[in-house]
Amino acid sequence: MRLSDLLEHTVIDTGGRGWGPIHDVLLIQDGPLTASGEASYRIHGLIAGPHDFATRLGYATRPATDGNETRGPWPIRAFLRRAHQEAVYIPWSAVQDIDDEITVRVPPNGFERAAEATAV
Repeated sequence: MRLSDLLEHTVIDTGGRGWGPIHDVLLIQDGPLTASGEASYRIHGLIAGPHDFATRLGYATRPATDGNETRGPWPIRAFLRRAHQEAVYIPWSAVQDIDDEITVRVPPNGFERAAEATAV
């Protein structure tokens, strides 16, 4: 699978609700070892939502092991965090089907906001 198979594709859940296009993909390097001896990457989750301005500029927070904090001047951080507040983090385990649209199963508690998702 290529990232282009996912990026900008619309996410819908099994009930038909739209979650917006995919703007970012969270990769984790803990897959099977490659010939070079390094672990391969695997998809851990997706960031989707109606706005992508903050993500495209690299300011959107995302689940990470380094504190999950957006960096940069505080006025820009505040503005972009607000612009990105509707984005959700979708765990890869929730993906049901990949076609023209990405179909996901919503967990009982819903999806976490991308800016609030906890460390992996």
